[in-house]
Amino acid sequence: MSEIQERRRFPRLSARVGVEYVVLDKIEAGHFDTESKNICAGGICIIAFENLKPQDILEVKFLIPKSGFLMRRQKHIITTKARVIWIDEFSKDYKEKGRAYKVGIEFIDISQSDKRAIQEYIQKKCK
Repeated sequence: MSEIQERRRFPRLSARVGVEYVVLDKIEAGHFDTESKNICAGGICIIAFENLKPQDILEVKFLIPKSGFLMRRQKHIITTKARVIWIDEFSKDYKEKGRAYKVGIEFIDISQSDKRAIQEYIQKKCK
């Protein structure tokens, strides 16, 4: 088992969900819309076109499908504070938008109900 696998506390799902975020100490820069690469109950990896820094504190918002047969078309809104853990530049011309970065973000203020909703979403997708 690799060091990264040992450090992971939550199952991870490769998933593309729309994500909106703002850097809390740079609110004047505005909100940014992007998408995720993967998600777990402890954090999310997003594509960013801004050069974020490790330890930046963000507010992130994204939607995941609610579980249950009758609620499958409804969405669960997740809004939480998060911390940038790592950044990896992976493209100099991603979808004609310029430099792109994979950014690993750890949730730091997520409610138990939101964490549970993410875990249920991952479990359902992994079946």
